[in-house]
Amino acid sequence: MSNTAGRDPGATKSFWHRYSAALIGAGGAVLAAVVALVGVYFPRSNDGETKVDAPRVYRHGDLRLRAGTGYDLDSLATDWEPTNGGWSGQDVAYATKGVHDWVAGRNARSGKSGDSVAALDLKTPRTFDSCVKADFGAEEAAPRDEKINPKWAFCVLTSEGRYALLEIVSAREGVLNTQVTVWHEK
Repeated sequence: MSNTAGRDPGATKSFWHRYSAALIGAGGAVLAAVVALVGVYFPRSNDGETKVDAPRVYRHGDLRLRAGTGYDLDSLATDWEPTNGGWSGQDVAYATKGVHDWVAGRNARSGKSGDSVAALDLKTPRTFDSCVKADFGAEEAAPRDEKINPKWAFCVLTSEGRYALLEIVSAREGVLNTQVTVWHEK
């Protein structure tokens, strides 16, 4: 017969046995906090690449691109300061000739080097990150052998170093209705 009468049955348990649940819970909370902080400071996309944090939106709105007219995407004017009949020095323009449409960047007619417009393919997300990673490999961007249509989007690098996204909303002969997002420069 043991002499345990009147004693607390938990008194013989070790420190680990008494506090293991609390220690495991506290350790789990610390681990969750570390994982959350790593996710905030080093965000990852679904493909494992590090994401680019988007700056604040500088301007967002509708822009009706008319053929042969250039527009200043850095402008805060309600009409985006168009220049009719030419677009040298403007951030973006739309042109059409027969069955071929294209969006031109600011250097297309200025004689300056540097490419400032990129067409996004149909599967590319319409985001700041996509514009930063876009291939600005031409002075003009256009779909191949087809008219520009609402499936298309273009990234533009503005004269003041901002990224802009032009999403085609509707298209008819000589006019592209777009939604434009311009982000503050980094």
